[in-house]
Amino acid sequence: MTVEEIRSGLLHGRYQYGEGCLNEPMRIFSDIGINEDLVNELATIDPAIAELAMSQTIERSGTCVVAILERCEDSKIAIAKYLPFLAEFYACDSQYVNEGKVGKGELSEEQIGVIKDVGKFEFLAYEQANLMLDEQMSN
Repeated sequence: MTVEEIRSGLLHGRYQYGEGCLNEPMRIFSDIGINEDLVNELATIDPAIAELAMSQTIERSGTCVVAILERCEDSKIAIAKYLPFLAEFYACDSQYVNEGKVGKGELSEEQIGVIKDVGKFEFLAYEQANLMLDEQMSN
């Protein structure tokens, strides 16, 4: 895919139910999550709106138990600690963890750059989620 195809796909692409795949944490936790165009285009809209969405996401997700696929063992411990009735159902040995229908390929620096650019709030939310999981592990 070209850099422009990636940019356009992330900002404007929708799946069969009309939602995109970018900025999912803000879609779930922020007030703008109901506006598909705004939530997908956070990196290109008024920075004040994007910052509000990010702030609301951090604040509202702060009451959640965080699980991160790449930190499955830590996530399993956190779930056992805070949601013990779910612990037996959280399996790290699943063959489907981080496996999609499309095989992994190499991305150019330009492709990585555009993903980081349009997904910058997604990356920030992911960093915050890792900090939250760290906190859950230390308590």
